[in-house]
Amino acid sequence: MTAVVFFAAALAPTLGFVSLYTFRYSFVADHYQYVASIGLIALFAAGITKAWRTPVAEYGMKFALPFAILAALGTLTWRQGHAYKDLETLWRDTLSKNPSSFLAHGGLGAVLASEGQLDEAIDHYYKALRMSPSSVEPHIGLGTAFFEQGRTEEAAERFAKALQINPVHPDAHYNLGLLLTEQGKHQEAIEHYDAALRMKPYWSEAHNNLAAALTRQGKLDEAIEHLAIALQVKPENAAAHLNLGVVLIMQKKFQEAAAHLREALRLQPDSAEAHYNFAILLSQQGEVDEAARHGEEAVRLDPSFAEKLGLRQDPAREHYNLAVRLEDEGRSDEAIREYREAIRVNPDFAEAHANLGRLLVHQGRIDEGIREYRNAIRVRPDLAEAHNNLAIALYLQGKYAEAWKEVRLCRKCGVEPHPSFIQALSEKVPEPVVK
Repeated sequence: MTAVVFFAAALAPTLGFVSLYTFRYSFVADHYQYVASIGLIALFAAGITKAWRTPVAEYGMKFALPFAILAALGTLTWRQGHAYKDLETLWRDTLSKNPSSFLAHGGLGAVLASEGQLDEAIDHYYKALRMSPSSVEPHIGLGTAFFEQGRTEEAAERFAKALQINPVHPDAHYNLGLLLTEQGKHQEAIEHYDAALRMKPYWSEAHNNLAAALTRQGKLDEAIEHLAIALQVKPENAAAHLNLGVVLIMQKKFQEAAAHLREALRLQPDSAEAHYNFAILLSQQGEVDEAARHGEEAVRLDPSFAEKLGLRQDPAREHYNLAVRLEDEGRSDEAIREYREAIRVNPDFAEAHANLGRLLVHQGRIDEGIREYRNAIRVRPDLAEAHNNLAIALYLQGKYAEAWKEVRLCRKCGVEPHPSFIQALSEKVPEPVVK
């Protein structure tokens, strides 16, 4: 009786009679019963101990019961452990048990957005808002997703709504600052970056973006002050090193600029903008050969720099870049023609083969797509994207064993296929054990 009373008394505060801060997020949680369970566990342990002392049960219980309990608890722990595989799995598990958790919908939306699954992320953000209209985070999540989709007006509305609910929320100010910067409204952006920094003074990225906006207004000394703070807070901020290098070039402090651009490239070797600015700096210092090398790398990473550097691209690359732009605009048929033209000019253009394969599969032309993926892999066996997409195409054709082979090759290239695809493939055929 005492154990039951203890259980009820310990659990009572979580039953809703008393308002707890955690109720803001959820009325149910596993940990609410942890302390309360002590009473029931003590009762169970006492009962086992008493039964243990009887002559009939003593021998069997002494050996069998502990193993049975450990086996049961171990099995339950193993099953529960799968929920903590990654954040997406955890949030989905939470929603399966508590579909009305706005926090779980918002958390899952953030994970999906980070993986590029923006449409599904938006759906979960909307669900979170239906359950908790006064929450700021789902509005910010929606705004960020809309911004990534190019829906700037809708994004601005969401950030404004977030600030209407909480006028001092730093993330809302920061993201609105990014949007305004994109629109060329630098003064308004500066005001929002300033507001964000009043709430979070040591936010490296905010200082960096504020400095970029100040640079565009010609306020170089102020920009340098904020970039110095950004690097003091986060020395590995590659974007801040790049921006400081650019400002120092503008001030003709070439030696200092070179040091920051080198550091930017050390931290982020695939930054086309860093290579471009370093090429400009080196050419001004007469280091022609090294400038040319960095200029070529900038163009390789981002072909739009070719025109700025006065370089002519190879024809295959020009067709490829046009195809990419057409694909971004949703003009798939025209993109397919340009990818084919790029391949005609350069039959060993692996990326063109891979992108063409992806478009063909999306159009339901799976056999043609598989052929292009295999051509890409023939040229570049280490092209993880081609292995990954080939695995998906083979899955669509029911060739599960071949799909698993491509999954393994993708992993050897250092890329892990998306967990949802691995789960779907595992449901068809368990992953083969490779000896």
